[in-house]
Amino acid sequence: MNSSIKATPVNKSYIDIDEVNLQSTVLTAIFWLEGIMMPTVGIPGLLGNVVTTVILRKSELDLKPVFRVLVTSLLVWDSICLLLTLVIFSLPRVWETYNLYTLPRLLPHILPFAQISLTASIYTTLAVAIERFICVCKPHTKISFRTGLLITVFIFVFSLSINGPRFFEYELKEIYVQSYIAYPDGELHQSENKSVLVPFPTEMRRHPIYSQVSTVMSILLLHLVPLISLCYLNCAIFLAIRARRHILTSSGRQRRELVVATVLTVIVLVFLLCHSLKFFINFVELWAVIKDLSPQSVWSPRMNVVVRKSYHKLLFKKLL
Repeated sequence: MNSSIKATPVNKSYIDIDEVNLQSTVLTAIFWLEGIMMPTVGIPGLLGNVVTTVILRKSELDLKPVFRVLVTSLLVWDSICLLLTLVIFSLPRVWETYNLYTLPRLLPHILPFAQISLTASIYTTLAVAIERFICVCKPHTKISFRTGLLITVFIFVFSLSINGPRFFEYELKEIYVQSYIAYPDGELHQSENKSVLVPFPTEMRRHPIYSQVSTVMSILLLHLVPLISLCYLNCAIFLAIRARRHILTSSGRQRRELVVATVLTVIVLVFLLCHSLKFFINFVELWAVIKDLSPQSVWSPRMNVVVRKSYHKLLFKKLL
């Protein structure tokens, strides 16, 4: 249910021009980053997802069924995450009406889905790395297609369960704001009052214990566990590939398996690079929560997500 509050009016008739210029510079940078660069990288990534998914469905590709289903699942989750990222962060930068009237109504509902898709993408990447590890390091171990389907279902249920509380983190409130016109001399003149809907953190989201628990869980489940696991698997796969290159048989399938493993090793390195900055930001946020502070974001992890997921498609095209 929406509630109404009234914004506190500005109690001065002039403004600092330097401050306005600084804010204008920041807004311009955000526009180019989120409004131009992110779609430039993300839209080709979405198109690449579609093309790669179609290629994966071709029966002439000599790929294991479990690998096919895991990679297809990864492409789907990446596409959802990319699409929601563009809808939440890029579209508002180029469409003012959407930013003022549509996005606030959608944000409390689609933001949790974006987090769910990101979580599922991370753990599907981990599942693909585990499958490659078994294929390269334990070549006689077989994983059935049914097992692959069960893994994808488990990842979805797991992602939904740990992100379920996020659906209750924000609520809409209707606020009335007074708009002002700033003249070149710095003088302000009141224009009109406007009513807008704004998402506000709920009482649960503002609770210190919830903030601490959610931040620790995010660092643990979305960073430490996947990053450490991927580092280990990546090193093991790399060593196995280097050790087996000189004893390859004439089997085309075996050579393909090693090529696939090599490409996925590069994907994991991109994953680690892009998530390292977000990992640092979450540690800053955890420190801020412990110190009862509210630090500003020092970097936008959203661009890292877009770059990583789009780069996946270029690498998959190489192996297909």
